[in-house]
Amino acid sequence: MFFPVLGGSFVSGIERATSSELIVIDKHYLDRLRHRSKVLAAHPELAHGVLPDVRVLDAVQELYSYLTAAYLPTRYPSMFSASRGSFHNLVTGAVLPLDPPKDPLECLRRLGQAIEDDLFLLQRDDEGHRCVAFLSTMPSGFNPSHKIGKLLKDIHGPVPSYDKIALSMERAFAKLQAGRSIKRINVSWQPERQVFQFKTQALRVRPANRYITKWSIVSTPELFNVASNHVHEGEDVIADEEVNPEQVGSMILYVSRLG
Repeated sequence: MFFPVLGGSFVSGIERATSSELIVIDKHYLDRLRHRSKVLAAHPELAHGVLPDVRVLDAVQELYSYLTAAYLPTRYPSMFSASRGSFHNLVTGAVLPLDPPKDPLECLRRLGQAIEDDLFLLQRDDEGHRCVAFLSTMPSGFNPSHKIGKLLKDIHGPVPSYDKIALSMERAFAKLQAGRSIKRINVSWQPERQVFQFKTQALRVRPANRYITKWSIVSTPELFNVASNHVHEGEDVIADEEVNPEQVGSMILYVSRLG
């Protein structure tokens, strides 16, 4: 079992990544796309958003063009193709124009017909890196619509001890060059496969693996979770719960890939 959570001090956990890791597709691809479509239809204001700025429009359109015209057909040629001004999803049969829509929200919705990954776009200004656009139908422990327009440090305000790594995170983003990719991994255990959730309760647990010092399990089965998974000092939690990872319904790895 791949379980990359080890003990130690609180760090950002950023690693280098290759371009082939930017978008990863697995056997749950179709299920995730169907889930995404339902969430966007039922809760569009929670699942995607864009700041009204020309620079943001340019960034969203650039992302759309890169993924549809270059990255996806090259990385997954048996699943996607681009020809005669159109992007073809050979799995679902969807056909999208290669020219990005003028509406940035429509750009994000159409990208949601091709990839299951959640997307958060940051742009740097005088204060730091700010979230300017997002497409998120599988958040874990936060409401993505509350992050739009916020700086990186404010986005992570609810995260315990984030202030210890805030400056290093800003530096990591500032140093990131075009064509380079980095990644980090969050782990969330879910008792079932359902992927829509508004309420959750985080448990502080004692893991079966003695090399893992701390992690958490969500007590409800939904993955669209816009409540909080974070445990803070003074909060009531179920402590030292015996949990066997082999008996948990599913494990979700949330991989943040930046490039």
